[in-house]
Formats: sequence, structure tokens, C-alpha cells
Amino acid sequence: MGRHPQPERRAALLDACTRHVLDRGISGLSITSLAAAAGTSARMLVYHFGSKDQLVTEVLREARRRQQALFGELLQPRSGVPYPGVLRAAWRELTSPAAMPYHRLFRELHDLPTESSPWKGFPAHATDEWLAVVIGGLQAAGYEDPQVAATLIVAAARGLLLDLQITSGRERANAAFDALIDLLTKASTGTRTAHEP
Repeated sequence: MGRHPQPERRAALLDACTRHVLDRGISGLSITSLAAAAGTSARMLVYHFGSKDQLVTEVLREARRRQQALFGELLQPRSGVPYPGVLRAAWRELTSPAAMPYHRLFRELHDLPTESSPWKGFPAHATDEWLAVVIGGLQAAGYEDPQVAATLIVAAARGLLLDLQITSGRERANAAFDALIDLLTKASTGTRTAHEP
């Protein structure tokens, strides 16, 4: 007789593998190292997930789900809070120690050639996802061209995150992000003033 499905065991294995990948990344990842991290055998991982590739894909999607659960609401407009203030607060949380494993992992995924990526199309998907949220916030704040401003914010944040991972220059990165938000705020205020009757 075949084994019966064990959803709780599968979920525990996925959790352990996800924590391992967030800690170590996907470079040089093997089914053996995943099994060791999960306290099981490679054979059992294959039984539950079908193959190493399927397991890695599920791990990446689980990591993304966790990232969104932790930080997904940070960029949403909030009543009584000007959107630049939302962006500043979000940046501080998105660069906190709790967020950095996600940035390292997904930066690694971004940098993989498309043909060897375990999550094909992820870079475009992730960019569109963040852009949509920031565009919505800027629209609610009355920015006249929110798509351009959101593109600048997301691109600058991505570059500053990479800088932060390389140099650990947190104060400098924070100051640069604040300067960008100040510039966008002034530009938006100036544009609205220029169009006022």
C-alpha cells in the first residue's frame, strides 16, 4: 500500500526548508543540504515534493508569501498620514534586520539568468507587484503622474537596498531615501501650485 498524504509533515518540512533558504540562499543548494536542514532524508523530500526543483519553487513562493505577510501592508495609504510619511516609515521597516533575509534571497533570484531561474518571470512579477502598491498610494495622495514617481521610488529603493547589503551604510541609505522623498514631495507640491487658479 502507498503512503497516505501527510499535510502536517509536509508543512513542517516546507517551513524548515524555507528557513534554511532564507538563511543560506539558493546558490549551491542541494537536496541533501535541504534534507539535513529539515531533519529528514532526501528521499522523504522527494516523496513529499516530487523533486528538488519543485521543492525549491515551493520554498521561494512560501518565502514570498511570508515577506508579503510581514511587510505587505506597509506601503498602503493610511488615513491621516501623508503618503511621503508612509513611504519613510515603510523604508525603515523594509530595511530592518527582519527584512534583510528576504531581500538577499530575492536579489539572488533577480540575478539568475532566466533559463536557470527556479521562478521564471519573478523579477517582472515582483516589480509590477511593488509598483502597483506605490502607484495606488501616490494616486490617493494626489500625485499627477504617479506611475513615473512610483517607478523612481521602486528603482531607487532597489538600488539602495543593494547598496545596504554591500556596504551596511544604513544611515547613508536612509538619508538618500529621505532626500528622494523630499524631492518628490517638493515636485508634487510645486506642480499642484502651478496648476492652481
